Amino acid sequence: MLTGPTAIYQVASRLVTAISDALAATAAGRPERACVTEGAVAWDACECGMLAVALERTYLSADFPAEAGVGQCDPPLIAADLTIQVARCAAAVADDELATPSCTALDASAQTVMTDAHVVATVAACTLAELEQTFEIVAYQVRPTLVVGPAGACVGSATRVTVGVNYSR
Repeated sequence: MLTGPTAIYQVASRLVTAISDALAATAAGRPERACVTEGAVAWDACECGMLAVALERTYLSADFPAEAGVGQCDPPLIAADLTIQVARCAAAVADDELATPSCTALDASAQTVMTDAHVVATVAACTLAELEQTFEIVAYQVRPTLVVGPAGACVGSATRVTVGVNYSR
């Protein structure tokens, strides 16, 4: 059972490892950078891609995934919203700022983004299910995946998950 101040980090770290390993088997391969982070990820340097599991927020819960009411000192769970992001380089044009990317380049980018989004959702669901079955986490939800970008020359996906672990001071 995961408890204490590093429980959510441990879940995020396992997600990074499992998803990074699964992305290695795709046509686009494993992103060069894969890490646990916090808050919004800046997509401004996307030379080789990035996988990030970012802590969005935590909250107390007496009935996962609902938030506990004010004044509850020792709720049974602490829950966390995590965002799993995969950023890849967006389709680009060569040396002509007025041109637009070719349909071939856009198609290849779309295939990569869609593959990455599928891998993230399925691997996150399986990883979290295993953690729940072994009683390391109490509960989880895999939320919708959004396509993000292009922004800062990157495009990719962001999948939110919510996990609940036993509360421990």
